[in-house]
Amino acid sequence: MPKQLIFVALNEFNVQLLNEAADLFALPHLKQALTLLHQRKTVTSDVYDSGYLEPWVQWVSIHTGTPSTEHKIKHLGDVKSNTKEQLWEQLNRNGISSGIWGAMNATRGSADHCSFFLPDPWTFDEKAFPREINAFLGLPRYMARNYLNPKIHVLFGLLLKFAVFMCRPRAVIAFIKALPYFLWYAVKYKAANFVTYSFAEYLSTIRFLDYWKRDKPSFSLVFLNLVAHAQHYYWTDVPLAQNDKLKYTFTFLDKILGVLFATVGKDADILIANGLTQINTNSEAPWIMYRQNDHLSFLNKIGIVPLRVEACMTHDAHLFFRDQADRDKALAILQSVKVGPKKFFYLEEYPAEPLKLFYMLEFTDPSDALTEITWAGGSIKMLDWFTPIIRRTAKHLGTGIALSTSDMLPDLPFPNHGIHDVILRFFGISRSEAS
Repeated sequence: MPKQLIFVALNEFNVQLLNEAADLFALPHLKQALTLLHQRKTVTSDVYDSGYLEPWVQWVSIHTGTPSTEHKIKHLGDVKSNTKEQLWEQLNRNGISSGIWGAMNATRGSADHCSFFLPDPWTFDEKAFPREINAFLGLPRYMARNYLNPKIHVLFGLLLKFAVFMCRPRAVIAFIKALPYFLWYAVKYKAANFVTYSFAEYLSTIRFLDYWKRDKPSFSLVFLNLVAHAQHYYWTDVPLAQNDKLKYTFTFLDKILGVLFATVGKDADILIANGLTQINTNSEAPWIMYRQNDHLSFLNKIGIVPLRVEACMTHDAHLFFRDQADRDKALAILQSVKVGPKKFFYLEEYPAEPLKLFYMLEFTDPSDALTEITWAGGSIKMLDWFTPIIRRTAKHLGTGIALSTSDMLPDLPFPNHGIHDVILRFFGISRSEAS
């Protein structure tokens, strides 16, 4: 029987926290995952203030087998300018089929034998394959762009398409079984992000497994972000036993792993890795995450008229302009925006794309109703235009972990991007053959 491997890209999980949760909340499938026979640390030389210790950078490193200093992809959605072949493209040239579900900052590229491909919601230029999966992608992609001000009629239409896509026997059964637990928390926490996020990723995994069972690709990847989200937002000083939000998240992770293990059985090996990890920040000074209520309205208010705006994950976006004059004017205005003496935005230009700018909120201090944003042409109240999402409870750390069901990992800790070569070797391919 041909080799099969499923790579579970479980983004940013802290292994100590998950071990504690597995014991405390009696989560058997999570415990099973964390006690896989083969485990190794991964490392990266990227550091927190480099701009490269971000998941949308580190996963590109893993996909391409190159450190960030080589691939130089720094932001979500920038992968279209990537010049390095991705793992599934390299496998494709060696006659190995693949199926990719939710890979962060990735494209299907030249992988003709990639039988299904779901991009992340923030890589806006990339379509799902086959076309039917776009019915699933449309809802999270719209919410990524319109997180704070969705239009009800648009949302309803996308929800309908999403529901039709999910109407498959396994997905319907999984939905019915998990619905009471989801509804209890949805009511209790007013449908907070962590509630819908975990439930959606559970349903997403069911549909991934439907495609996996149908196509039986040799290599598959499924990306999961529920733990990363919860650790960043809800890893507070509350003892874990009393942390209802983390318990809910880890319970759904256990459900996800349970259905994965049950479906796959012994038909495929499993590799789990986090790309990088998170450490708790409760002892540090408050770091507040803000999000623009409406990118375009704010930009227009301060005198900027972009051709279009592509929002990234939380507090950042790409701006596109009609001509160089508009872009240069926008750059000058954004550079002047401050709160008191502090710069408000981090800005980046693209030499190869002169009509494009990247901007991200650099201001993370606490604010109140009197806090003002100033720029060369005026001032406004900050909280009229930006919403504090949450005080961050965890930040990125440049070490990670890989766990596997078979003896595929090196004997010693290895570079984060080396996961790429681990997967190639699993299929008997050397780096030179892949190139």
